[in-house]
Amino acid sequence: LSYRLRKTDITPLVDSGAGMSLFDLDVAKELGVPLRKGDRIDLSGVGGRIHGYFHTVTFSIGRLTFKAPVVFSGEFDVGVNLLGRKGVFEHFLITFDEKMKQTIFRDR
Repeated sequence: LSYRLRKTDITPLVDSGAGMSLFDLDVAKELGVPLRKGDRIDLSGVGGRIHGYFHTVTFSIGRLTFKAPVVFSGEFDVGVNLLGRKGVFEHFLITFDEKMKQTIFRDR
């Protein structure tokens, strides 16, 4: 994951039920994202309502590098970052292999 000249490695939970990727403030800080310069957005989900800031970052997954939207929030308190569909899933055929406990990304 990168933003401008800074990079960090993360292993988010792949969440096919999440429309957007949602990362905590520690990731934003590591990347040097100017949080409040992003558009403020309110999100609703199973855990309730939170607000965050919308930014575009660069993802590197396998051999692909692409830009996709992310919401950074300090109110998202589940202890894991979520990789959502928007801007990400359309690049891959994704298989959830429950038996092997693997998520497999294949380039389109």
